Amino acid sequence: MKYSTHILLLIITCCYLPLTNAQPMVMQADDYLTKYYNSKQVPSIASGLMKDGKIIWRGYKGYADLENKVPAQEQTVYRIASISKTFTSAAIIRLASLNRINLDEDVLYYLQEVPKKRWRFTIRQVLNHTSGLRTYFAGEFDSKVHFNSVKDVLAYLANDSLMHEPGTKYLYSSLSYTFLAAIIEHATGMRFTDYMHKFIFEPAGMTQTQYDLHQQIIPNRARGYERPDTRELQNAPLADLSVKFPGGGALSTVDDLLKFGNALVSGVFFPPNYLDTMMQLTKLKDGSVQNYGLGLGVWKDAKNTVMIGHAGGGTGFSTQLSIEPVNKTITVHLINTRDGILGSPANELMKIAMGDKAELPKKSLADALYPETIAHGADSAMVLYAVYIKDSSSVYDTGISELKLLGRYLTASANNFEAAKWYSFATDISPLDTQLLLLCAEAYAADNNKGMAIKFYKRYLNEVPGNAQIVQKLKKMESK
Repeated sequence: MKYSTHILLLIITCCYLPLTNAQPMVMQADDYLTKYYNSKQVPSIASGLMKDGKIIWRGYKGYADLENKVPAQEQTVYRIASISKTFTSAAIIRLASLNRINLDEDVLYYLQEVPKKRWRFTIRQVLNHTSGLRTYFAGEFDSKVHFNSVKDVLAYLANDSLMHEPGTKYLYSSLSYTFLAAIIEHATGMRFTDYMHKFIFEPAGMTQTQYDLHQQIIPNRARGYERPDTRELQNAPLADLSVKFPGGGALSTVDDLLKFGNALVSGVFFPPNYLDTMMQLTKLKDGSVQNYGLGLGVWKDAKNTVMIGHAGGGTGFSTQLSIEPVNKTITVHLINTRDGILGSPANELMKIAMGDKAELPKKSLADALYPETIAHGADSAMVLYAVYIKDSSSVYDTGISELKLLGRYLTASANNFEAAKWYSFATDISPLDTQLLLLCAEAYAADNNKGMAIKFYKRYLNEVPGNAQIVQKLKKMESK
């Protein structure tokens, strides 16, 4: 009886230990998410953390639909934007592992309906954005045109010339992934979306992931918002994503993305050695290296740990999937707005998952100073700036990048005089920042202050003497 009691206690202890070890992680993640939501004031954020196949934590803050006060929750589906590329890449790599396609074969070998280009370009080069296939033309990012099939989109893109010789430059392109979807259809005889559901989403256990058909009623779909440089939150523009389903058109949830990340590193789609193929950094013909593999980013954290994943910035949404492949640790964030100050909650949650301290989010100093500048001018706002620097640097991001943002916001609202004042002020803090010197010169030029514009163009050219475009601009301005 005594022996049985010891066994029972051992079983209870073993079952309880993982939960106990996870509790500090859960508390830290909850605390981080609350502070992030309060600092960044996003409509909503959904996030999660998985380790070794188990979801450890999920968090949801705010509203998936602001106008109707619909809270973000586990079932909420978000546009995931360019994370969609990693889905398509996994499907392509699966076919390569089955010897159905060759990553280094000419794309036009599979797509003979596409007119011949000046250069040969391969599947691998499309995956790593060195093919020369073009990026968006004006209006295509928020396209309103509906395409009924991958073939229709391919026909729309097929006659475009390559922008450069394949392998010589890195040109990020969501539209180019249409060629990969067409190859999937050619190799399998299935519609791209059907193939993705059967061989990627279902094997991973992704029950709520689908492609964003604008005209369909999709339960729990989050609405998208944007905060442009004029800083008022507004509804995102209408966009039909059928032009870029393979490269940026999927909808998903926190749980589904965590499951996808786990399937990717667990051999669900293809043998583990093919993940190494996906993670190979892109090397250009001149020897330079891009931190991008085949359909996913590859980077190292502060401790030199290799990470993989993908960020997404779509119409009304900002997203990130981060994966530490060795220990199968996955984090994700989904935010239903697009803004330049959001940072990367997924990467901060990854620090927590790996036993490190997350960098707590700070409020935007640019957003704090912008209304004061508009209402009372830059001189008044600079007094407020001094107070923030002295008393609130733990609360506000007081880096020089915030002053650049502030100048950009003022320029966007046609307050070039105030923008120039702030840029000039910032150059006193960071006098060798060439981007800042050029921004200051441009703001003075836009405000028709030729003397100050010439002064800052000359300061810029002292640091970057070989910029022919600015030399020409300065000569033209001085001649007048």
